[in-house]
Amino acid sequence: MDAIDNNREYRNSSRVNHKATVMLETRDDGNFYYATMHNFSGDGMYCESDRPLKPGTAIIIRLDNLPYKSAPKIYSGEIRRCEKLESDDHFYPFGLGIKIFESLSDKI
Repeated sequence: MDAIDNNREYRNSSRVNHKATVMLETRDDGNFYYATMHNFSGDGMYCESDRPLKPGTAIIIRLDNLPYKSAPKIYSGEIRRCEKLESDDHFYPFGLGIKIFESLSDKI
């Protein structure tokens, strides 16, 4: 019987650790929220926010200060998970897992 690797990450692309300020806009009501991105990949990112956003919420993501100058600055996405962060070593109290769908930089 093969051992199960419980620490393995099931991601489509590898993550890049990079801290940057992002603005999240909910598509249904147009509200804006600031968050801090901690890492990203080709199809997702992890951010910490002062507001909880419900999984399934459609958002527009506005980024600045990416490590790649050619990377688009605006994306469509969806909140996939939202967790209350219990430890005191976080600036914001909520962790957000975000799925990125497509670049909107040439559409907005």
